[in-house]
Amino acid sequence: MPAAEPGPVVYYWDASAVISALLDDEHGAEARRRLRLAGTHLLSSLTHAESASVLRRLVRSGDLSARQSEQAVGALDSARWTVTEAAPERRLVRQISSRHRLFGADLWHLALAMTMSRELPGLELVTFDRELREAATAESLAA
Repeated sequence: MPAAEPGPVVYYWDASAVISALLDDEHGAEARRRLRLAGTHLLSSLTHAESASVLRRLVRSGDLSARQSEQAVGALDSARWTVTEAAPERRLVRQISSRHRLFGADLWHLALAMTMSRELPGLELVTFDRELREAATAESLAA
């Protein structure tokens, strides 16, 4: 019997990866390379909100012009990402919190990626956050 063909790759992005893709930071080139990869690129509604918030904070701090922020927000809304309203399974949140030293949004992102990976085998979490990447690697979700 022939081996099953792998399905399309699904990438779940956290805010650290999204911001790097939108701005020219230390991970920008790698983030934009990943965004060009074939497959589905997902953002949770939380990632979308976190990313928009970071962009506005950079304007308030003077590190980004209002025009640059508007361009980045426009790219966030029109780029290759698909926004999902999915939420993580609460049971997974509890389990993950006992296995990994993640807090708040990072815990939520990993739990959501694990929840979605059940229906989307091969899902990879794209992040430049060190602790979240370590936890995603331990859970076989790191991109």
